[in-house]
Amino acid sequence: STELDAQLTRLTSRIQFVDKLEARINTLHVMTADVDRKLAEQLARRTELDTLKTQCDGVVAQMLDAQQKLEQVSAMQGKVAIVTGASAGIGRAAALAFAREGASVVVGDVDTERGEKTVAEIQGIGGSAVFVHADVSKPDDVVALTSAAVEQYGRLDYAFNNAGIEGTPAPTADCALDNWNRTIGVNLSGVFLCMREEIPQMLASGGGVIVNNASVAGLVGFEGIPAYTASKHVVVGLTKTAALDYATQGIRAT
Repeated sequence: STELDAQLTRLTSRIQFVDKLEARINTLHVMTADVDRKLAEQLARRTELDTLKTQCDGVVAQMLDAQQKLEQVSAMQGKVAIVTGASAGIGRAAALAFAREGASVVVGDVDTERGEKTVAEIQGIGGSAVFVHADVSKPDDVVALTSAAVEQYGRLDYAFNNAGIEGTPAPTADCALDNWNRTIGVNLSGVFLCMREEIPQMLASGGGVIVNNASVAGLVGFEGIPAYTASKHVVVGLTKTAALDYATQGIRAT
């Protein structure tokens, strides 16, 4: 009987231990389930945060893209430029560059066919341009050129006085008078006549920029082209004078 009681006591103790162990296991199950629930909630929140971050990144990207596009909008948008000698070479390239930057362009040249081709090229890239047949050595042609800018577009902001000729090469004493007069007429008088008409229109528009195409021959002498060299030297001096004359009135000449 004593032995039986002892065995019963041990059995009871084991049952109680098993019950306690089972209770602990159940508690662990509950704790594990709670941890799983909290982990699931955190994962859901993380997913929401990732989604929100993705959305924010998208908004930021859109804002940066919009800012970049705004920065790319040229200061020349809505402005008007005159380019002389624009049927070919530097003049044509400058006219196209103005158009790409958003300026409307008045193309001036003595070559009507190629000048109109330049206009067509500008229109082909979405720009606006008109052609005016103009010999810059003739005052009336220059007046018509500048008037076209104002009549067509209402203002003048930029001028690239580029038209020029080399003339017939010859030593100074052999330079024909006709060659001298024609070269000086286009290269020098043409620049003066253009500025004389352009400056009042720029002042009326609140200012502007004039670029006169000179040459290395405007800085040093060149053998065999006296008229060209002389004209370019004077263009440099004329440009500096105009720059000083109108620097305080919003016009930059260079």
